[in-house]
Amino acid sequence: MPFLNKLPGFVRTPHGLEWKILRNTPWFFLASLLIIGIFTLVAHMMPPELPANELAKHLDMVNILAIAILITVWTGIFTVAIGAFVVYLMKGPAYAWDPMEVSDSDEPRDS
Repeated sequence: MPFLNKLPGFVRTPHGLEWKILRNTPWFFLASLLIIGIFTLVAHMMPPELPANELAKHLDMVNILAIAILITVWTGIFTVAIGAFVVYLMKGPAYAWDPMEVSDSDEPRDS
């Protein structure tokens, strides 16, 4: 990005764990959807032998649990992705924590 200038005297560090998390976030969403969907599909394809009204209740409970688990897992993935994005932003274009000189340091500056 040409509009972000690298600060003088600072070397760019390689991407850390935050970039790996951000890059794999869509795959985590898809994998969780597929895993939960497969278990729900198996529960519908091989239902237990119950009377019709109890079977309907059982399958409704399976659907409700699948949706609840999916929402919980996606919330966790989204939270981790937001944390990784915040770390990515905090590193900044120069990937330096604090390039400013501190005026009230413990050691006096040589002038």
